[in-house]
Amino acid sequence: MGFAVAGILRVVFPVSFVVKHLGGRGFTSVLKAALLGVPLPLCSCGVIGPAAALRGQGASRGAVLSFLVSTPTTGVDSILATYGLLGLPFTVYRILASFLLGLISGGLANLQKDAVRASSDGKTSPCSVCGLPGVHKHGIWDRVKAGLLYAGVDLPKDIGKWLVIGLVAAGLISYLVNPSWVEGFAARPYIAYPAMVAVAVPLYVCATGSIPIAAALMAKGISPGAALVFLIAGPATNAITIGIVGKLLGKKSLFIYLSTIIAGSVLLGIAMDWASASPAVPLSFHHIHTGSSIRWWEWASAAALGILLLYALGLEPLIRKVAERAAKPDLVFSVPDMTCEHCVRTLESCVSGTEGVERVWVSLERKTVAVKGGDKERIKKAIEQAGYTVSEK
Repeated sequence: MGFAVAGILRVVFPVSFVVKHLGGRGFTSVLKAALLGVPLPLCSCGVIGPAAALRGQGASRGAVLSFLVSTPTTGVDSILATYGLLGLPFTVYRILASFLLGLISGGLANLQKDAVRASSDGKTSPCSVCGLPGVHKHGIWDRVKAGLLYAGVDLPKDIGKWLVIGLVAAGLISYLVNPSWVEGFAARPYIAYPAMVAVAVPLYVCATGSIPIAAALMAKGISPGAALVFLIAGPATNAITIGIVGKLLGKKSLFIYLSTIIAGSVLLGIAMDWASASPAVPLSFHHIHTGSSIRWWEWASAAALGILLLYALGLEPLIRKVAERAAKPDLVFSVPDMTCEHCVRTLESCVSGTEGVERVWVSLERKTVAVKGGDKERIKKAIEQAGYTVSEK
């Protein structure tokens, strides 16, 4: 369900729409950025492209930073997964926490002097359907196909590996970790919260893939607040995003970005534990199902998700590799700054539209673009115009 809704949102809220509504410099743009960022299914790497487009089109530091914080910490796929594993109160609290941290970081960033100039070439906002820059339109069938492709292949490939890693890690935690260890750890919150921050900040884990790990830790006895720290700080940060924020927005904004996420997640985690323990707040954040029977539709959902991940992570990349080897490409280019499946689709579109090109194969793992036919300089120019660094291998 999360992947399906994500495909719809991808088409309904293209990057051009986001850029249009977040181009202001006041607090309203920060508010809009947080509101739009919460449901959008973009990871901490996938959010970089739209954030760069926003900045290039004249959006304030505050709007961009608000978008960078609120977007990767939630997403409609992770919202539904959080509800399924951790329950409604935890889900609502997580959404509000993401939204609040987006507002705080954006508001603080807007206090800085901002000298950004809007780009006038229109190339900073890639199309969500074809990935090409510039202003153009697509028919309804092209948009439907783009949404299905994103929901069924691109998004599962982007987060699937981390979702599987999260599930395996959760299983290992459930089987190997002695509950008494976690109870002793959880009884010392001054250790538990900083430990979650230390693990989560440098780690790349998507908003959905982090949920099984948090659920397993809570099942072993860790507090909901400590789990929330992991769920916020993990998806919001990683080494790549930290470097990009510093380059895109400056050192002061990077400090605001990291300090808001770290301090904010800890404070919100403390508030969640207080709410969970206080008799004045009739809410329970513990929603871990252990030992209950599994219903038929849960088996069906698990099977459907398994087939989707198997295709996205195994069969589809294998088909690409076989086709590339059989075709024997004429040119191979290195594109080191591609980060996600949206980059793959963008590069496929911009290169295949170049005069003389017969076939294109893009490998995210090797960060290469292999081409059959076409002129070398024209292909390099097309890749550069799409916003990527390119060199011939």
